[in-house]
Formats: sequence, structure tokens, C-alpha cells
Amino acid sequence: HDTYTSHNISIAFKLTLARFINTAIVPLLINNKFEKWMEPGGLTSNIFFLMISISFVDPTLYLINIPY
Repeated sequence: HDTYTSHNISIAFKLTLARFINTAIVPLLINNKFEKWMEPGGLTSNIFFLMISISFVDPTLYLINIPY
């Protein structure tokens, strides 16, 4: 990359793409049977717990600021 800005934009794009695939595409591929989406352990349950974990784990890790 020619500049730090283009480097950071590239990293942000890749992280956004990876998070989208991890939170949207993978659960759909795992729960590919439409009839079982609403059952316990189905797609709705997986997405619910995924959103809860994203809502609490990410801010907590940011608050703790674990060094690399």
C-alpha cells in the first residue's frame, strides 16, 4: 500500500468481510434446512446467541484492552 490510510482501509474492509461471513453466511450454511430454523438449536437460536455474545464480549474485550 502506498499510504497508511489505504492500508487501514484494506484491513477494515477485510475485517468487515470476515465478520459478515462469520455471522451471516456460516450460520445459514450450517442450518440449511428451512423447516428447522425456528426449533430450539436452529438458526434463530444460533443468531440470538451470536448477537448477545457480540454485544457483550466485544465491548468487554475493548474495555479490558488485552495487549497483543
